[in-house]
Amino acid sequence: MTKPIAWLALALLASSGAALAQGASDEPDLTMYARIRDEGLSRSRIMDYAFQLMDRIGPRLSGSPNLDRAVAWAVERMGEVGLENVRRDRWGEFGMGWRQRLVSVTLVEPDTASLPAIAAPWSPPTSGPVTGEVVYVKGFSEESGFAPLRGTLRGKIVMLGRAPGLPEVTPIDRPLFERFTDAQLAEFTQPAAAAPTNPEALEQAFAAAAFYERLSRFFADEGVRAVLTPTGNNQRGGMSGGMLGADWNYAMGMRAHRRDHAMQVPVVVVSIEDYGRISRLLERKERVRVTVQVDAEFTGDRIDGVNVFGEIPGSDATRSAEWVMVGAHLDSWHVGTGATDDGAGVIITLEAIRILRAVGVRPRRTIRIALWTGEEQGLLGSFAYVTREIAALPRLDTPAQQLLPEGMRRPAGAPVPKRRGRRVCPRTTTSIRAAARSAACG
Repeated sequence: MTKPIAWLALALLASSGAALAQGASDEPDLTMYARIRDEGLSRSRIMDYAFQLMDRIGPRLSGSPNLDRAVAWAVERMGEVGLENVRRDRWGEFGMGWRQRLVSVTLVEPDTASLPAIAAPWSPPTSGPVTGEVVYVKGFSEESGFAPLRGTLRGKIVMLGRAPGLPEVTPIDRPLFERFTDAQLAEFTQPAAAAPTNPEALEQAFAAAAFYERLSRFFADEGVRAVLTPTGNNQRGGMSGGMLGADWNYAMGMRAHRRDHAMQVPVVVVSIEDYGRISRLLERKERVRVTVQVDAEFTGDRIDGVNVFGEIPGSDATRSAEWVMVGAHLDSWHVGTGATDDGAGVIITLEAIRILRAVGVRPRRTIRIALWTGEEQGLLGSFAYVTREIAALPRLDTPAQQLLPEGMRRPAGAPVPKRRGRRVCPRTTTSIRAAARSAACG
């Protein structure tokens, strides 16, 4: 891992026009480059950072107490390495704070078994362990599907299908992770092309999520005790084998973190295999009963969203107002420790900037670290920063587009720079990169 970190430090040094690394002739200072490589290879703190962020703090759901801990940790690390202007930067109101403490699902009839499970993000708690008969509700997308269910669900635990049929269990027939080859790594050094988008598919996904908000209220009105939903899958079978996944696709609505869009019934995610077993029992007319417990806590209704910034100030009076930015997002989902999405980006960013401070680089331009939050809910923190500091980004406001977070809506015009003459050249691990570059760097 030290090679890409040293590469990032070198890239920051080069793009910032570091005074100690570039002479009057702008020839590269190979001695400084060697010192950067030596610092990264011989005195790396990357695994220490990884331990602190992923093992000790763990999952960092936006708005959660764990994300607060991660923000405090990042501020402390930036101060420790000698960054200046280190600060928490409020970008707006996020919504509800939430954390899960204990989630369990137990099959009690016709067999007994403990089923691995996790709460959907921002699920309300159950009132202790609740036991009920399981009924299967196939996926549907219109209110007309409510009619045949009325009066049939009170006291039941609904096993909810998100599609007309059952999810397939994809076999794990190849490695879930592979090392990048040298050729693949070399591709990452090339300018990033804009990712292809399908606006209509995105609108359909958010329209479906809005329907699930209404479905949540219907279940609550009908007296449903809890909802079971299957974990997702991918082409490699990455969610097979009893593994669990949870993101906003498992909540009943993609704005479940907002009080006015809160889920109305407890929602629990179970593995594809356990979901399939219960489905087969129900198909054979077996009576199935389970006990569900969701011990979850809401820690506030109007939690602030906060980004974290720190800087190495530029040494050139004519260039210090120009920024080179490097960033990653600090938040994650709650099912794992957020190691690859995007804890790795956070610790690489911190290590790269630590290396530059350790070897005494004095860049001509200001290097700014940005650790975003609210990324998983739609680029909330980074988009707010770009529109406040860099450029207004006009967005469509059609009814279908209004269901999407603003940062994910389709452009309605060219970016309008906020500050003439200030040039921000981002080197960032987040998907806001394209917007920031088009707004500020041409």
